[in-house]
Amino acid sequence: MAVCLTTRCFPATSDVKRKSGIPWGCLVKPFAVGDGAAEESKETGGRTLTSVRASAVARCGTCYAYINPFVKWSWNSWRCPLCRTWNSCGRRYRDRNDNDLPELSFSDIEFLVSTTTPYPNAETTTSGLTLRHPIYIFVVDVTGGEKAVETVKKSILQSLDHLPTHAWMALVTVSHKIGVYDMRSASPHVRFTHILPNGTVDPILEECISLSDALTSIHSNKKNILAAIQTIRPDTSDPSQATTSDDGSWWPSTAHISTQMRQQLQRILNLRGNSTHTSGHSLLPLHAEINLDEKKTSPRKETFTSEESGKNGFGSAIHALFSFLEAYRIQDDSKGEGLGFNARIISFLTTRPDRGIGEVQPPKTANDKELNPLSSQFYPNLATALARGGIGVDVYGVGGGRRGLGMEDVSILAGRTG
Repeated sequence: MAVCLTTRCFPATSDVKRKSGIPWGCLVKPFAVGDGAAEESKETGGRTLTSVRASAVARCGTCYAYINPFVKWSWNSWRCPLCRTWNSCGRRYRDRNDNDLPELSFSDIEFLVSTTTPYPNAETTTSGLTLRHPIYIFVVDVTGGEKAVETVKKSILQSLDHLPTHAWMALVTVSHKIGVYDMRSASPHVRFTHILPNGTVDPILEECISLSDALTSIHSNKKNILAAIQTIRPDTSDPSQATTSDDGSWWPSTAHISTQMRQQLQRILNLRGNSTHTSGHSLLPLHAEINLDEKKTSPRKETFTSEESGKNGFGSAIHALFSFLEAYRIQDDSKGEGLGFNARIISFLTTRPDRGIGEVQPPKTANDKELNPLSSQFYPNLATALARGGIGVDVYGVGGGRRGLGMEDVSILAGRTG
């Protein structure tokens, strides 16, 4: 539909807008009802209708904008005024006369669109991922308990039907560790990396899984996506909590098993340390990979206990995902044009972030006027970096209330990235 602004130029600042005294807004016009007229274009009620099919009108190969009177021409190519990308001319525009083509004569025009209008290079098969595909990354905070996680799972399942079929998506869980799902097979599995107390992610996501493996096509792998969503489980702070299967049998939780294995491994290493044939290596986290090539590096001193289960490293996770996407963009952008992603991070927060960078302090009192004041510029700076990279963020709070989840701090990501 047509969107007409009240002014031709955007005010530079809010003060300029206020001092100008000019009404600032836009007029949204619904699509006109075509009558099947055979003429090329006509004026009806102050608007331009055309019988030209939208599929016949050229579009920018980068931002998908339609060709318009404001493009710049150079022989057999035209430059998009929005993203400044040069595009080759089709047969319709090689012997062009701007007055004969309505898309080059009117700045406000409506075309006839078929039931489905594919995007340029739309994903209809299992071909490779490019920067032109829309990317949706679902981030689930699993520290809020079973009810909160089940609510998030239902929300994601319902949203899948509303995403573009040519889009790609990734599934990520957050607690004291980050889990990235590999959904290429019918039995999805998760690659984990821990969030250290200082906020760093070790190992980094690029070392756990490649972006092409983490992202999957919604069109061709929807069954795998549904299977992966169903496997999301809450991360409890009680390592002794057990789960019960449908037949009533008792199964220990993964946190309980991990704790027992770590305790047994520590006892073995302690015995080896008291013997004369000790190797001198400290206990490594169970997620770590031993690199045989790094013989000169010092042993790691970070260890993880069961008490860290249930911690929420939301800020560190979003920062790690941003670095993950940026690493791929730099590798893909061989021409150095600085193209941004068409990506959106859809996050669900079930508890207050309390681990790593971006930790949010709880409100001091119930009547505190300054609810969760920003203790640092982490979230504003991260939001600015995300917006520059073309990455939008949505933050949804599930349970706990706005104050209890620290939304005063975290919501800046959504407010500044759009």
